[in-house]
Amino acid sequence: VPGRLGLMVATLYGLGSIAFITAVYHTSTADLVFILAFTTMFSALLSWLFLRERPRPATLAALALMIVGVAIIVGDSIGTGNLFGDIMALCSALCVACAITVSRASGREMGFTSLVGVVLPF
Repeated sequence: VPGRLGLMVATLYGLGSIAFITAVYHTSTADLVFILAFTTMFSALLSWLFLRERPRPATLAALALMIVGVAIIVGDSIGTGNLFGDIMALCSALCVACAITVSRASGREMGFTSLVGVVLPF
């Protein structure tokens, strides 16, 4: 694990795993899977904000359509008591996207950081 950034990435993966496991027990599998699709959207947005990688207009359009699609699918579960699980799934997606963005920004080899991150939920 390469230094402090490696520990940060491992921690983010670990927190993402904890949020994922929590979401599994508190929301439906379908909602969990569709919310986790936000990982790519969060990665693109974080890269835009922090790495100055401007997405193409087609990517922005796809992100907007993705938000609408997930809102339609997950919207049915609002009011069923799955809100906490849905939020945990969203947190999992955000943690993994943050880990990916920090890894890319560092330029270092982070191949084993996700394995070290398993220690946290373990």
